[in-house]
Amino acid sequence: MTDREVRRQMLCGLPPSVDNAFLIGRKRSHYDIHSVARYQCADGFLQRHVPTAKCRANGKWDRPKIICTKCKFLHDRTAHSNT
Repeated sequence: MTDREVRRQMLCGLPPSVDNAFLIGRKRSHYDIHSVARYQCADGFLQRHVPTAKCRANGKWDRPKIICTKCKFLHDRTAHSNT
């Protein structure tokens, strides 16, 4: 196995997508092992759980734990301001 092949095996592709969230920071086509991807919920959504995922030595990302839920308070407040 060449050094290039070994290096390729030590990379992750794009981090997993998360509903109602986006990646923050510089976007890359590949990420080094132990890289951490950080997520932020879209406007109008509240974050639950840790907003990161890690690139593991096997070249796969951890499953992101972040969940972005619709903010009921903001939704209700907007609905009332339009009346």
